[in-house]
Amino acid sequence: MYLLRSLQNHDFYMINCDEHLNKKARSYCKTQNKIVCSKCLQTDLHSHLQRGQKTHFALEQKFLDESFSKMIPILTEEIYQIQILMDNINSFINKERSFSASEIEKMINKNCYVIQQSDLDDKLKNNFKQNSDVLNFISNFSETFQQINQINNEESKEQQQDQKVDLQSNHLKNKTSLAQQKSLKEQLEKETLSKLMEQDKTKYLEFRRLVDFHLGKLSKNIRVKNKLLPITGQTNLIYKATRDGFTANHFHQKCDNQGPTISIILSEHGQVFGGYTSISWKQVNEYIQDSAAFVFSLTKNSLHQQFQNFEKGVIHNIANLMIFGSGHDIFISNNCSQNNSASVCYLGGTYMTLQGQKLYDQQAKDHLAGGSFFKVIEIEVYQVVS
Repeated sequence: MYLLRSLQNHDFYMINCDEHLNKKARSYCKTQNKIVCSKCLQTDLHSHLQRGQKTHFALEQKFLDESFSKMIPILTEEIYQIQILMDNINSFINKERSFSASEIEKMINKNCYVIQQSDLDDKLKNNFKQNSDVLNFISNFSETFQQINQINNEESKEQQQDQKVDLQSNHLKNKTSLAQQKSLKEQLEKETLSKLMEQDKTKYLEFRRLVDFHLGKLSKNIRVKNKLLPITGQTNLIYKATRDGFTANHFHQKCDNQGPTISIILSEHGQVFGGYTSISWKQVNEYIQDSAAFVFSLTKNSLHQQFQNFEKGVIHNIANLMIFGSGHDIFISNNCSQNNSASVCYLGGTYMTLQGQKLYDQQAKDHLAGGSFFKVIEIEVYQVVS
């Protein structure tokens, strides 16, 4: 009986206060989430106790006994799983067996979970809390991977620097090339004007203005309203009559087998006109059906599509330069720069006239070139690259 009474009188409460070591911490403060003793409750930090008893409650030993008891099997299982994880890691490192990719991924996920419960740096723990993938795992723990990654990063930086240098070099080359092209074009214009008679120079300058204006609208990268010429692409000058010659041979040497082309002509009457064909020129005698072909006047800003005799949309001819349409809508003869040139424009054979006009009307004859017969001051043919 004495022993039983002694045991009953003995205090088995096992929690001592952190602040007052000789005191038992028998209360729990909800506000501070802290286990405290009676002396702690008398301090200013716990003055809120006076305003209401709900902020504190008595923490009995059995509350924790029951809670910890239920954690024992959970922790035992966790220890068991960690032991399995350690065994698998050792087996992998010691090459005792092969693992599937999914097994390795699960092992890494488990490691990342354990790291979050460890004493490692909080920054590292948060890192694995947010990202538990394979790359993040080896990036933080594999020195070899870190070294390789550092080397790759340095090489990447070098490549980026090299690319930057190359871009700067290419930009400089492009600027140089553009400057050279501009210089060559200016030189070509000077040479052209030097070959022309005085009364034709003003006509040529207007020709130059109209050609540059309309061809400038053909680029894919430019959106233009009210564009006259219904084609798109880059243009390359392949034939210039004042430079290359006004004969059929000169024309065919430069223009045959060049794909789609647009030809622009300056007549002695100061009219700028021409035609487009999607089919390569050839030095043969042949009628060509080309549904994409059309003729135009840049001076009058008019476009003329096909409406009849489609099989003669374009005519290839050995003895002459370019022929568009039956009739002929545009006929540029051999030696077309001479006074006795047989070049004519009879609009209406294949390509539509203006409203109220028809083939062989004087207005239809005069519309493109400015006269029934004419000599040519300049022709430029451009390859059109889509």
